[in-house]
Amino acid sequence: MTAGAKQSVFLKSIQIQGFKSFADKVKLDLESGLSVVVGPNGSGKSNIVDAVRWVLGEQSAKSLRGSKMEDVIFAGSSTRKPVGMAEVSLIFDNSKGIIPLAYEEVVITRRVFRDGEGQFLINKTPCRLKDIQELFMDTGSGKEGFSIIGQGRVEEILNLKSDERRLLIEEVAGISKFRLRKKEALKKLEDTQQNIDRLNDIIAEVQDRLEPLAKQAEKAKLSKELQTSLQEAEIKLIVNDLAANENKLKKEQQHTEQLNQELTVLNSKIAEDESTYVSAKYELDRLDEQVTELQGNVHALENSVQEGNHNISLLKEKEHYTQQQMLRLEKEITLAEEQIAASKDKYHQLTVREKDLQNALVQVSADLKDMEKELLELSKLSGSQSLEELKTEIFEQLSCQSKLTNECSELEHRKEVLTKQQAQWIEDLKVKQQEKNALLEQIKQQEDAMQKIEGLLTELEQKASAHKRAIEQKREKIRQAEDNTQSLLRQLDEAQARRRALQNLEDNLEGYYKGVRETVLAFRQGKIDCGQVFGTVAENLKVEAKYELAIETALGTALQNIIVAGIEDAKKCITYLKHNNGGRATFLPLDAIKGSRLSLAAGILNKQGVLGLAVDLIAFDSRFQDLMEFLLGKIVVTENLDTAIDLAKQTNYRFRIVTLQGDQVNPGGSLTGGSTKGQGNSLLSRARIIKDLTAKIDELKIKYEKQKQQVLLDSKELEELEERKRELELQIQSCQEKKSIIKVDKKYVQEKIDRWDEALKMLELDLADAKSQIAELDVKIGEKKKEIELTAAKINDLKQEQKNLEDLVKQANIQVEGLKERITAAKVEAARKEQEYEQIKQLRLEENASLQNSISLCHTSKTEYETLKQDMLSIVAKREETLKGLQETEAELKAQKYKLIQLRKLREELSSKNIQLEETIQLKKRQAKEKEQQLHQNELRIARLQAEWEAGCQRLEEEFSLTWEQALSFKSQDKKEALQRTIDELKAKIEELGPVNYAALEEYPQTCERFDFLTSQRNDLLKAADSLYALIKDLDESMIKRFRQGFRDINEAFGEVFNQLFNGGHAELQLDDPENLLETGVKIIAQPPGKKAQLLSLLSGGERAFTAIALLFAFLKVKPSPFCVLDEIEAALDDANVERFVNYLRGLARQTQFIVISHRRGTMEAADRLYGITMEESGVSKLLTVEMDKLDHEIA
Repeated sequence: MTAGAKQSVFLKSIQIQGFKSFADKVKLDLESGLSVVVGPNGSGKSNIVDAVRWVLGEQSAKSLRGSKMEDVIFAGSSTRKPVGMAEVSLIFDNSKGIIPLAYEEVVITRRVFRDGEGQFLINKTPCRLKDIQELFMDTGSGKEGFSIIGQGRVEEILNLKSDERRLLIEEVAGISKFRLRKKEALKKLEDTQQNIDRLNDIIAEVQDRLEPLAKQAEKAKLSKELQTSLQEAEIKLIVNDLAANENKLKKEQQHTEQLNQELTVLNSKIAEDESTYVSAKYELDRLDEQVTELQGNVHALENSVQEGNHNISLLKEKEHYTQQQMLRLEKEITLAEEQIAASKDKYHQLTVREKDLQNALVQVSADLKDMEKELLELSKLSGSQSLEELKTEIFEQLSCQSKLTNECSELEHRKEVLTKQQAQWIEDLKVKQQEKNALLEQIKQQEDAMQKIEGLLTELEQKASAHKRAIEQKREKIRQAEDNTQSLLRQLDEAQARRRALQNLEDNLEGYYKGVRETVLAFRQGKIDCGQVFGTVAENLKVEAKYELAIETALGTALQNIIVAGIEDAKKCITYLKHNNGGRATFLPLDAIKGSRLSLAAGILNKQGVLGLAVDLIAFDSRFQDLMEFLLGKIVVTENLDTAIDLAKQTNYRFRIVTLQGDQVNPGGSLTGGSTKGQGNSLLSRARIIKDLTAKIDELKIKYEKQKQQVLLDSKELEELEERKRELELQIQSCQEKKSIIKVDKKYVQEKIDRWDEALKMLELDLADAKSQIAELDVKIGEKKKEIELTAAKINDLKQEQKNLEDLVKQANIQVEGLKERITAAKVEAARKEQEYEQIKQLRLEENASLQNSISLCHTSKTEYETLKQDMLSIVAKREETLKGLQETEAELKAQKYKLIQLRKLREELSSKNIQLEETIQLKKRQAKEKEQQLHQNELRIARLQAEWEAGCQRLEEEFSLTWEQALSFKSQDKKEALQRTIDELKAKIEELGPVNYAALEEYPQTCERFDFLTSQRNDLLKAADSLYALIKDLDESMIKRFRQGFRDINEAFGEVFNQLFNGGHAELQLDDPENLLETGVKIIAQPPGKKAQLLSLLSGGERAFTAIALLFAFLKVKPSPFCVLDEIEAALDDANVERFVNYLRGLARQTQFIVISHRRGTMEAADRLYGITMEESGVSKLLTVEMDKLDHEIA
């Protein structure tokens, strides 16, 4: 039993009703430790796992082994009807606060009904799926965690790509919530950006209204004050301008004469200075040549000085080196002379000693010869010598006989061994030849198979390459199509947002005065009881885009005039506005307005650049003919301002002319114009833009749908291509594996054949050698036997002779022994003296050689010393000579440098003068040019002033019937700018804008307030976007940090778990791209015991499954789950591995509650409690429970 049985329970029970095969209500009461669910195939064991996964939020019917979510509801059997609802509840013990809820017990429930309706509940309170997901996030118990490991999970890990495998690491590292938060932040950022874009559109609309409202409010204030003084201001302005013009004209004429005189003087001075500059420039060029030449000389001398200094340095170094060598040689000579003297003394002593030993050795040799002579005579007389010689010969013959006998036996033994080996080798040769033939046949079969595989592999690789290119092309096409789709979607969103904004403005009459808006909306809502309100002028006419600005300028505020059927209707509307304080508005009653058209000669309207009357350039309902002629019948539209001015002059400024650019020529000759904002948001263009946007949106929708369908079609084709590519890659991988296996087998067989060839050669050589040796041994054995017979006969003869001599020797031995002792002593003394003599002789020869060597070295050192002495004298002389030349060169260099400095100084002075002179000339030329420009400007000003004088006098006479003398009485001290500004403002109000919009005074601050509010909202959204960007950055940094730590912990745990499960070996995880921790893939490297490290795909099926289990256990070790459900994950393991699996599972059960679905006996034996699932009734699962502790106790 596991120790985990004493631990606390997290998942207390599972309640299932109507879920898949569990038609009736079933409750699994769980305990801590290891709970194992068993049962026959198809009994519904895995449905328990599906139930847990489902209640924790699984949304994929496919993951639950169904086609749609309704498939989880019990569908009935042959004896039972289908049920209408499936419900699963998980009851958790939350006493430790693992789930962040203030309850001791937490019940998570999920229901689904046949109609597709479903609900989640926490402690019987309805909640959202997101609530449950967040509840279990980072507890290790969620749907995406490792608390549920189904049948396909092991195979899924084996088949995952490296980039998909990193998601497992992320789940364990706790990155999921960061991914979710980042996704939510990106969604919020997108929504925020859309809101910002929408606000920008609205702000642009409001901002475009602010300026016109501000102007209208200002004009309303000024209009009453300036109306009465317009004529007086215009006369004052003309008179003041003419008076100022007259004074300016006189001054300009005087200034022109003065400028002509100054210009003449300036030109003559420029000519003199240029002449001086040319001479100075020539002199400067000459000096430059001299400086260049002198610089070359100085550079050459500097090089000479540098070279001389370098030579002197070399000579000094050489002199110092020679001195060092001379000192060394002096020491060597002194030491050699001392050694020679000592060697001579020692040599003399050794010579004397050698002579003494030689004499003594001669004397000892003479005495020894006398004693040996005496011994020889005694030996001859005794006969003992002959006896010894005879014994020696007998011994030698016996030894020879024994040796021959042994040699003969050895030869016979060798022959016997060789004969046996020869027979064995012949048999081995036959066997090895047969094996070699079999191996050669095997090689041939392997080569045929290899050739077929290589052909198939080439074909597959070509197909794979073609598919890869097709996939890349298809991906690029999809990417471009998706980009186009996104671009179309952005355009569509922008167009829809703009249309909504414009439509909203149109529906709410934004941009219209308050009185206009209140009147039209009130009529549409039935608040005004009158005949007919047709809307504003802007709403009742259509204008081509190119004429919009001209018509808008021509109508001005009349665009907002309200068209009504009659005067009574206008009165009722005005009464409504007064009663409701709704502002002011201008009404155009159709029964009162009478239109008229400007009568012009046909030639004028047909003139180039003249487009016609404004009323003829618009489209409207025929009943508004008089009204439109009233508004636009006396306004002419031209292409540009020049055409308008020409036309106005031709018609004597009698009517208003408007250009396509919005400029105006007013009656009387005043001009109005300048820059204008775009027409995009004007009242006149708004309806057209909405229509254009609607057409554009419809077009974009069609394009978007087509593009979307194309992307879907291409994606489907891409999936098919990728599926085919994966199939080809698997086939290629299979072929490569087969090829590798054949290569290895072929190499092994070839090595075996090579060994067999070598063995056969050796056997053949051994057989030939054995045959030869046997023949030689037969000859040698015969010879040895003959020699043994001869030796035996000779030994018998020598033994008889020995017996006869032994009697004679006994008598003479006594005298011989005394003489032998004396000879031995003499020989020892002679040997000692001879040894000493040889030693002394050798020492004398060595000492003589040493003496001769010392004499030779001494002589050589003296010769070398004399040579160095001569070299030293030569070096000193050369150094003094070089130093003298260097001093002369330096003196010359100094003189040349001084001369160069003087020349440079002279040149710089001349150059400075030239520069100053050139600057003076340029300054005078600029002054002359300025004078010419001033003269030209004066002439232009004089011509313009004369034209203005004539035009002013003509205008006084034509417009005000005053002569110049009469008009002088209006002359004033007012400034021209103030008068002109007053006149322009008055003319703009009276002649251009018509009725003043007094409602703008109230509407303008309201619009400003709305603009500020919208701007504030936009700023808040921009701050929110910045905060989201910062949040996303922080999330990325947190994910990188957590992934790095999680990967390190998992890798370490994986290695440990693998080692324990495999009882040895090594495994690790490797990153594909360690520099990109947010995107890098993860691959698995495993090395089972006794094998080399390799990728997961190259392991056997059982090893791969066990490696995947090791990885899952590593996940649980790094991030323990309070409970874990395992569904037959050990199915692919053998019994030994199941045992190791169970042993490790017991260790994990100390901290994790395990519910295991299994068929394996080893797993069942390890269980603390067994749950049996059976189908007593067809199609309906039942539950049986066995508590193993109680069972063990009962058995005991």
